[in-house]
Amino acid sequence: MRDEIDDAVEPSLPSWWRVAMPYLPVGGAIVAVVLARLPSGQIPPLVFVGMMVLLATLAVRQGLAANENLRLVARLRQLAYTDQLTGLPNRFLFTRRLRAALRDRKPVAVLLLDLDGFKQINDRFGHASGDLVLADVAERMRAVVDGDATVARLGGDEFAILVDRRQVVSPESLARRLLSALGPSSEQENPGEQASASIGIAEYGPQHASHTDLLRDADIAMYAAKAAGKAAYRTCTPALRDAAVGRAEMIADLRRAVDEGQLSLDFQSIVDLATGAVSGAEALVRWRHPRLGTIGPGRFLPLAEETGLILPIDRWVLQEACQAAATWRHRAPGIALSVNVTAAHLRRPDLITTVAAATATAGLSPRALTLELTESALLDGTEAVIGRLRQLREMGVRIAIDDFGTGYSSLSYLHRIPATELKIDRSFVARLDDDKRAYSTVEMVTRLARAFELSVVAEGVETERQHAAVTAIGCVNGQGYRYGHPGDLVQLHAAHDSSAHVAQGHRRSNPAPLHGT
Repeated sequence: MRDEIDDAVEPSLPSWWRVAMPYLPVGGAIVAVVLARLPSGQIPPLVFVGMMVLLATLAVRQGLAANENLRLVARLRQLAYTDQLTGLPNRFLFTRRLRAALRDRKPVAVLLLDLDGFKQINDRFGHASGDLVLADVAERMRAVVDGDATVARLGGDEFAILVDRRQVVSPESLARRLLSALGPSSEQENPGEQASASIGIAEYGPQHASHTDLLRDADIAMYAAKAAGKAAYRTCTPALRDAAVGRAEMIADLRRAVDEGQLSLDFQSIVDLATGAVSGAEALVRWRHPRLGTIGPGRFLPLAEETGLILPIDRWVLQEACQAAATWRHRAPGIALSVNVTAAHLRRPDLITTVAAATATAGLSPRALTLELTESALLDGTEAVIGRLRQLREMGVRIAIDDFGTGYSSLSYLHRIPATELKIDRSFVARLDDDKRAYSTVEMVTRLARAFELSVVAEGVETERQHAAVTAIGCVNGQGYRYGHPGDLVQLHAAHDSSAHVAQGHRRSNPAPLHGT
């Protein structure tokens, strides 16, 4: 298929007569001199010979220049159509071949391949290692395709394959062979330097008005493969296409959500397990979609992170939460506020300025603010990130490690990160009713927190047995439906007032011992 398409879309070298045409006047001049030589005796022989030598020299020189021009044209064509790192056809050439195939109504399919975790390879090992990975991937793909299709590098870590469906190999079979070939080899010294791949397949059909439609469908399928767990392939279907359209509409709506005031905050109580009093609250963002109703963060925040919209949303949540906390601190000075901060915001140099401005504008003490950060966000942190966290601690802001136990927990990063509390993930708390290993895990995390002088919040406490378990283990605080569902500020104030009466009764029934007894 490759040779068949090449002739249709790749311009050949200029014909010899087109190159020679500018130099025909030279030949004409030679002829004119010869004719001027007649009748004999008009031009001295030495002059005639000299003119002939000069003209011959000029002709030779121009011939050499013409040959060099041909070589330059060939080199420029190679640069225009070839990816210099891998030697594969580039995006421009792939697009020309695809358009030619569609123009000729050939039954083709496109495989779009994107490397999983390639950014981490660049960040961890450097761009030189990343280039070696790309070159290795290109060689493996060449070996797998072996003339059955056209392989191209579109840019970055994205590759494309143009398959003629009249060939013996099917697109799905080729995708399986590629996934197998791109896996780490047994003799590889560092498997961490080898990225897996996600592959999307789109087959040309009547729904594709142009090559861009076909590439779009392959892209849709590729993202579905990534969502399925990566190192997989998916073929575009009408259902996937409809889902992608809905996703695009959701992203467009999300771009307007902040500006049009569609976001709001709910607050979930965090209670002191010893007294039952509300000791803090976590701010939880909600999207009041004008057409779809209330949308929870689990549905739209991943989209926000993918599109970069998470940064304005993070800033809005922080500002609004600090304003809300400032109002309840007047009636409940001991309540602290927790706000989630994403990895994208953690990596920004202006994080300190953003937090300082939000607390100062609201008139809220930084000591009343806790920033919740996931393990994965902290583990990817550079020294600059650790430095920002230390600056926040110096301001008085508290640092909580959220969903503790679900990531790659390490004592080394607990030593480095200036955390003040751990939040035990709800998946462990949910199994406390009937899983001894979950009980041991929560108990171990609590002991670990004490060793590092960190307070502990048990998340997702929903039943009395779970409450009794985390209390017996020694967790300081609890959060979950057992203590109250997320609600607005009025509901938070009511929960605080109610818990204050409970805590006061608890103190009366359990008076503090006299000094010295």
